[in-house]
Amino acid sequence: MITTQMTLRYIIVFCVWMTGFSIGSVAQAASSSCRPSEAGTWVNEQARPKQLSGLQIEAQCSGIDLSFRARAFTRCAPRDCKWGFTKGKRRQDGVLQFLFTGFFSSKTIVVRPMGQRLEVSVTTHFDDPSKPQILENYILEKD
Repeated sequence: MITTQMTLRYIIVFCVWMTGFSIGSVAQAASSSCRPSEAGTWVNEQARPKQLSGLQIEAQCSGIDLSFRARAFTRCAPRDCKWGFTKGKRRQDGVLQFLFTGFFSSKTIVVRPMGQRLEVSVTTHFDDPSKPQILENYILEKD
């Protein structure tokens, strides 16, 4: 025979069980919004020397703020050269942009997601105004 006390106990157990599922769903939803599609390691297997061979993009959530940083790689021998990390931002048009500065030039990298690929544009801006900018485009695949 089921008593009122047993019924109450079943209701409490059920509510606690359902709360666990809803908390897990909220945590999973928050986690996926903090993991944008651009985050990860991307490679360009067809890169020739001095061309972009890879891009590592990291995203970090702090409350509702999402920050990005990236490290670029160019094809070198015996192993690829690292550019170091730099902070990035999401522009109004939704693409990511990173600025890497050097001694005689800077490079702006613009990243557009395309499913399991990234379209990456690299613009070299020389400090010498007599040198024209160089624009290179690459398609990188998720590693």
